[in-house]
Amino acid sequence: MMAPLQRSLTDGHASGAEQSFYLQRLGAAAADSLRRTIRGELAWLLAPFMHHMPDALAEYEATAADPVLRESVRELRRLFEVISGRWVDTFIYAVDTRLIGSGAAPDEPGASEDLVAGRAELRAEEKYARLLGQLDDRLQLIRRTLYVPVHVRALAPAGLSRALQDTAEQLGWPAAHRPFLFARFGEDVLLRLGELYRGLLVALRAIGSTAQQLDAQRAALPMPEQAARTEPKVDDGTLSMLRNYAAKADDRLYNDHALAADLLALAENQSIPDLPQEQRHAPLQRMSAAGQFLSEAIADPLLPEELRRRQDAVRLPLVKTALADATLFTSPHHPVSSLVDEMMLKAATARVTGNVEERRAAERLEQLLVQFELAPEFVRQALLTQQPVDEAQVQQFMESKRLRARERRQSVLHTVQRRVIEELRLSTFGREVDVPAVVLEFLHKSWAPLLMKGLLDHGPNDVRWRQDLDMVDQLVEMSELGFGEDDAWEALLLRLTQRMAMSGMRDDRIEQGIGLLRALRPGS
Repeated sequence: MMAPLQRSLTDGHASGAEQSFYLQRLGAAAADSLRRTIRGELAWLLAPFMHHMPDALAEYEATAADPVLRESVRELRRLFEVISGRWVDTFIYAVDTRLIGSGAAPDEPGASEDLVAGRAELRAEEKYARLLGQLDDRLQLIRRTLYVPVHVRALAPAGLSRALQDTAEQLGWPAAHRPFLFARFGEDVLLRLGELYRGLLVALRAIGSTAQQLDAQRAALPMPEQAARTEPKVDDGTLSMLRNYAAKADDRLYNDHALAADLLALAENQSIPDLPQEQRHAPLQRMSAAGQFLSEAIADPLLPEELRRRQDAVRLPLVKTALADATLFTSPHHPVSSLVDEMMLKAATARVTGNVEERRAAERLEQLLVQFELAPEFVRQALLTQQPVDEAQVQQFMESKRLRARERRQSVLHTVQRRVIEELRLSTFGREVDVPAVVLEFLHKSWAPLLMKGLLDHGPNDVRWRQDLDMVDQLVEMSELGFGEDDAWEALLLRLTQRMAMSGMRDDRIEQGIGLLRALRPGS
């Protein structure tokens, strides 16, 4: 039975809001279905590869004549036991990042990896060229309807080999053993790609039918009457980014700078060639929501200043994705949205771990977003056709991002707490004389909060954090000596008191903590 909304839509009686909501829902459903289908097919394709790998590694070890190589393969077997549970998801994510992204084709593997992939890749490219062409034709309608470029080359043998290369690098598979890995991949995966392509062709019939229905209904719908409404406001961070890019616009070339100039004109209520007044709401809404998401996220004080300084390089790809792909707001696992969340968690964690790679999270995020970079002409064309996202869906998206931000802060706080507890354990464990219980109580109740605040504010490499840890050692060492001379003890208590006051601790908590220590020497 046809749903009431669908009946009213096809009868021409639906309101403009109903039409927009229904068409948006169809488009989001088709995009989500496409991603789920490909992920499921890839997981099925990789199953034999993962199943055969332990036996193949055992044989690899047994046939290694060199004792050093044999030991290296033994280490490789242990590594595979650790990473095997993440391998399939990591590989599928690597494919997904190239499947839906920019207007340019995904990068091919480097020459050295092409040689490693060897004959199996070449044979598979030749053998399945016709099926790949059919798959590309089937995806064409979906591309046009969803306004999201879908790259069939990501599923070609070369594209899958590149995903394997990325997965191996990410999971720490040694370069010396890549030839073995690619040989197994060629035998268990590349030479079975016909099963993947045929399965996708069958599955895409239903998705294509949905896209065809959406395409036909968009063409048949009458132009809805525009009710008076307040246009969304674009946040200051996005406006600043657009001005920075638009300042370098060149009329002779339509690039990101020219696109930014158009978007800035849109945000400032100026006219844009070929964009009718009734079509302005959708891009404004999407640009506003994407900008607000990023502005709220980078306002988190736990994030490093480096990420805020480089926000324009993150903001523009995010805005472009929002303008061309509604599933950014409707799919909880959209790769761009997930990538931004993941990199922000790493960046925030870097504040308290001092990890070099995590400190480079902002730079890494820029590099990864290039994979999703949309051609400016493509985004400009999408401005003319896209529908607004249902407002309830936008609000749900924003709430989900605020929840992720709260979870991120909680995760960082737990990391800080674990680090401080470990530092206190290292300072007090294994002493020749047991540390008095009162000293331990002071450290955990009064000094630990100060250490946590210092770690959050300054990071583990800051001299102030190290000085606070040194005072822990001074207190513990003095407790081993019976708390030393009166003057030395009083001087230490004074330094502890001053440091707690400087951290902003309440007077009553300072008195309570110092009172614990004074009780150790009643005369002090």
